[in-house]
Amino acid sequence: MKYGIGFSTRIAFGVLLLLVAGVLLWVDYQNNRLRDSYMSERSLDLEAALHVDQLRLSQNIETLRKDALFLAATPPVSAIVRAAANNGIDPRDRIPNAVLETQLQEIFAAFLRAHPDYYQASFIGAAGEGLELVRVDNRDGRIEAIPREALQPAGDQEYFRAGLTLTVGRVHLSEFALNRERGQPEAPHRPTLRAVTTVFDAGGRVFGMVVINKDVRPLFSSSLAGLPHGVLGYIADQRGHYLSHPDDGHAFTFEFGNKEEITDDFPSLKPMFEAQSMYNELPFHAVNDGVKGYLAAERVFFDVGDPSRFLLLAYFIPAHMVDKQASGIPLPGFFDMVLAMALVGAAFMLMLRYTFSPLRRVTAEAREIAAGNRQIRLKEKQGGEVGEITGAFNIMLDKLSDSELTGKENAFRKELIESLPGIFCMIDAQGHFLMWNRNLEQVLQRKKGEMASSHPLDFFEGENKANIDNAIRRVFETGQAELDAWLLAKDGSKTFYRFGGKRIQYDGKPVLVGVGLDISSHVLAESVQKRHKAMVQIAHDGYWLADIQGRLLEANQAYADISGYSVEELVGMHISQLEAKEKSPEEVHAHIAKIVEQGFDVFETQHRHKDGHAIDIEVTVTLMRDTQQLVAFCRDISARKRSEEALRVAAAVFETHDAILITDAQANIVRVNRAFSEITGYTAGEVIGKNPRIMSSGRQDKAFYVAMWQQLLATGSWSGEIWDRRKDGEIYPKWLTITAVKNERGDTTQYVAIFSDITARKQEEELIRSMAFYDALTQLPNRRLFLERLQAALAASERYNDFGAILFIDLDRFKQLNDTFGHDYGDLLLVELAERIKSCVREIDTVARMGGDEFVVLLESTSSEREDAAHNAGMVAEKIREILSYPYQLREHEHLSSPSIGISLYHANDLPMDVLLKHADAAMYRSKEEGGNMARFYDAELQEKWQTGTLKPSR
Repeated sequence: MKYGIGFSTRIAFGVLLLLVAGVLLWVDYQNNRLRDSYMSERSLDLEAALHVDQLRLSQNIETLRKDALFLAATPPVSAIVRAAANNGIDPRDRIPNAVLETQLQEIFAAFLRAHPDYYQASFIGAAGEGLELVRVDNRDGRIEAIPREALQPAGDQEYFRAGLTLTVGRVHLSEFALNRERGQPEAPHRPTLRAVTTVFDAGGRVFGMVVINKDVRPLFSSSLAGLPHGVLGYIADQRGHYLSHPDDGHAFTFEFGNKEEITDDFPSLKPMFEAQSMYNELPFHAVNDGVKGYLAAERVFFDVGDPSRFLLLAYFIPAHMVDKQASGIPLPGFFDMVLAMALVGAAFMLMLRYTFSPLRRVTAEAREIAAGNRQIRLKEKQGGEVGEITGAFNIMLDKLSDSELTGKENAFRKELIESLPGIFCMIDAQGHFLMWNRNLEQVLQRKKGEMASSHPLDFFEGENKANIDNAIRRVFETGQAELDAWLLAKDGSKTFYRFGGKRIQYDGKPVLVGVGLDISSHVLAESVQKRHKAMVQIAHDGYWLADIQGRLLEANQAYADISGYSVEELVGMHISQLEAKEKSPEEVHAHIAKIVEQGFDVFETQHRHKDGHAIDIEVTVTLMRDTQQLVAFCRDISARKRSEEALRVAAAVFETHDAILITDAQANIVRVNRAFSEITGYTAGEVIGKNPRIMSSGRQDKAFYVAMWQQLLATGSWSGEIWDRRKDGEIYPKWLTITAVKNERGDTTQYVAIFSDITARKQEEELIRSMAFYDALTQLPNRRLFLERLQAALAASERYNDFGAILFIDLDRFKQLNDTFGHDYGDLLLVELAERIKSCVREIDTVARMGGDEFVVLLESTSSEREDAAHNAGMVAEKIREILSYPYQLREHEHLSSPSIGISLYHANDLPMDVLLKHADAAMYRSKEEGGNMARFYDAELQEKWQTGTLKPSR
């Protein structure tokens, strides 16, 4: 007799083959899934990053434009223009040009400290070669005002020539270029964007321009920061020149004559640089010309004055990086696994051979026993299971007898009964149980004693009991019977069985041998099948049944609605006619083969609608092996895909340092980032589901928000400054940009808000305003602020028909103090003088320093009667004269001084502001000519009444 391969060898090879096949299938499936998942995530992440970086670039450049206009509007700039036409002295404030330039340097310095990305602010004259008049640099955090002898001409620069053509309120943005010092690129290279706005003189002629130099390296770095590993970022100008490149050596090479352009590396971008191009963005796509990989790009228009200017943002993933990132299982690791499996298999086979070798000897001896040799005895040298088997064989031989053989036959019959798949019993003609298997005890939930005392009819009820009774009688009468009935368990549960009974002779008596098979699942399956067929037809998910060649055998109405075909058209179509993602029938057949091999699959794909458009579909498919047919459920997930894309947009932008807030279309917060919590103090859990109005400060009225929403709904975006409240109650300013996110139908699905805390910037601007509108020594309003308040006072006087007064004050012997003790003592006197004057007036009145030792007081609403107003003004002037005549303790010296005061009344807009000031100034000089230490009215009639004491208040 020949024997095949050993049992142990078959086991080893069988196990190894199953493991290898399973691992290979798993590796292939995982690698394909990881690659598809990686590409889908990168596509959505990069398109979202392009959107956010476009907002960031636009917002930064718009801020640069506004900052240039802000600096050009500061008082020292206009004062320098006036001084240039008046022999170097500002005729309004009587300040020489050198002092004005110093003041402008201080403002520029404070501004650069508040804006670290700006490294230079300058005021350039238009005359001559465009020489810089004032320039302040920020050199690595050190603010430095450039001395006059180091200032440079800018007449040959493009931005200077452009500035000469600007109109009022316009700003020119230069080309992105390397900063040059005396004609040569600065080392190390500093990429720069300049904002230029023109300053005009009183005649409307160009006097000069204010220029801000912005270092764009931080801007480009922040725009390209936070990209996923392996993603390369590029920025180019409207000519295609590289401004930012992963290899710094390729950026700004056009400054040195190199004509390298981004379209040389990525030809698919050429349409975006064509004149009148409508391509503002290029979705994520594969590129095979030039460098191979995957590319997404978007244009950023930043110059409202020139729509042809833009920046191009491009993100690129090299093909080798995609392969590296999407490969879940490295090839070397796979070979190591195969080698390890081979070694384990070999060791396992050797172990089995060694383990089974004693069995071969036992098997040979067992064959002799089977041949009838009862004299043989097995050697009991082996231990363990083999030794036990040997001993058992010997005992079996020793005790072999007719009675034992009979017992073993009975045991065998019992085991045979127990091995039956269903239930078994033997009953006599009176219904007593003679024999049964354990399955029957378990189904009926009865113990052995309960079974012995029971009757078969005890386990049925109603119609089933009558049917069983008839069947038992029929068996004893005719020899056999069959029926289906519900079997009742002890706990009341029922199981549907198919029973069969036959009459046999046992111990010389007729008995009934009965078996039963549980057909509940079969009955249930038939019911489920009927329900299933009905549900399939009314299901919302599409359904079809196909053979393993890919031909549709069945389809429901839901899938017909999804695909646009009728059910009749679908039956007989091939899957490849519907599949849009798998481009060829070969790909479809390969996928079907994979499903047949693994038995099921769940995957996302796209099906082609009858009208040609693609539909996102999630397919769950199972192979019915008995019929070799495929059952598939197809769910339209287009809406879910859109929702996932919107959520990924939010997730992608969350790496920014700015605060991010995302709401649904009803303005309910759905997500915030960490920067939001750091700025506002609210955690995500505290704000999600709520309206952003919980952070409202109350500073903006309802009209503000109505206008904001009108613009947002009309244009899809809004940017501006707004005041909000933190969780701790602190009110703070922020710069806010809101963008509406729309789906392909144009419906708004979400709003994305990006904002930053501009508290520090506002503080710096307030400092600059203070420097521009307040006297640095006394902290009193300067001439500019005084004139604004005087203009408002004249308007109020006209509205209420009352009188006010202007007091012009000059200190006697001030020059003598400066000449004797120095300007330090003069400054101490001026500070003390300011405090004394303020103590004599009301809060609504204004005390201002006009320059030198000249002060002016604005008294508002002194009376509705002219003489009464004059009397009140005279009393205030006398009070000021008296308090200013008291001795001054200036350190170790005591100084005596007195004022000369001129008074001019005003009523509504009867006289212009400059005339009123001249009248008060003239009255002050008359007081000084008459010996000083007195107050004098400009109006002669009022002065005479004041001197004679006839100027009395009205009763």
